[in-house]
Amino acid sequence: MTRAFFGALAGIVVWASLWMLANGVLANVFPDEARVFREGGSLTHVRYLGAALAFSAPCSLIAGTVTEGIAKERARSAAVIATLVLVTWMIFTQAQFWERMPAWYHVSLIVLLAALMPRSSWPVNESPPNPESD
Repeated sequence: MTRAFFGALAGIVVWASLWMLANGVLANVFPDEARVFREGGSLTHVRYLGAALAFSAPCSLIAGTVTEGIAKERARSAAVIATLVLVTWMIFTQAQFWERMPAWYHVSLIVLLAALMPRSSWPVNESPPNPESD
């Protein structure tokens, strides 16, 4: 249980750290859009928002992999817990900026996080049991 807790916690910290790094990169690539947003304006630049969504996928997959690596035998439950915490956090965060960004971005970001974070802990090479082999 301790490994699952620390795995989930590490996944959350890794996701948040990677997301902040991605936002820093985006602010350097799109300085005008980042400045307008920091000053309270709306962010509707499709390339900026698309790049943010593109960054969110590896953030979620890497965080899920870290969660799995630490949690070991409880990888799936740790990834689901970390995902639930992050999705809850993301819903509250996105609600604060709802009027400043398009709805498609908010929904896409949350769906990508929910779909990809626990996906890294799904069995990849396991084949279904063969009843004839008994």
